Amino acid sequence: MQDLIGPDIRNSVFAHILHVLLIGGVIVYGWQAVTALVRKPTSVGRALRKAVYAAWLAVLLLILTKDNPVPFLGSAGLIAALLIGLALWDRVSAPAERKELMRRTDS
Repeated sequence: MQDLIGPDIRNSVFAHILHVLLIGGVIVYGWQAVTALVRKPTSVGRALRKAVYAAWLAVLLLILTKDNPVPFLGSAGLIAALLIGLALWDRVSAPAERKELMRRTDS
């Protein structure tokens, strides 16, 4: 077990797996952002959303891997605010829930 989580957590197998997953997520979200712009019809909103997700994973990777993560905390806060803004925009722009469609009509 000592090999998996060594005395320095940044040099353990768990940390390397986490780094690979974060890098893979950045690559996947980046690819999805590019394909959202290339395909017809283009979706700039979807591309923006995927780019923000990729930036979030990239900043998390930088915070975890750098010896001094303090310079990246400002950009992490900005990207977190963008993610919160996107979530709020989804809530506001979602269609209203229609109760009459959910009622049973068996009677």
